[in-house]
Amino acid sequence: MDYFYNDAKLVKNTHASLRARYMSLRHCVEQYSPFGFNQTWEILENKFGLKKSEENTSETLLLAIEFLEQDLTEWLIFNKAKINFIKSRVKRGLTEPKIIIEHGK
Repeated sequence: MDYFYNDAKLVKNTHASLRARYMSLRHCVEQYSPFGFNQTWEILENKFGLKKSEENTSETLLLAIEFLEQDLTEWLIFNKAKINFIKSRVKRGLTEPKIIIEHGK
């Protein structure tokens, strides 16, 4: 995730060109795309008005990267909690939990 944070830093750099910041945002979506690149990009388009060209405002880029960073942070916290839960069960001699999550039900 170091690449993600390096690119996120460039997206937030208001002294960099909008084109460089836009490309860095695309790299961030390549690094962290929970629904696949196209769907994640589409979410950013719908939520913040992001365009598939370099003609985006600085504010749009900042909102999009803040959203991605927050989502990534929450995902990392969730995964760490899940790993800790599984490790605690293994230490107690319990089997690893079999969790089935069905979406849409």
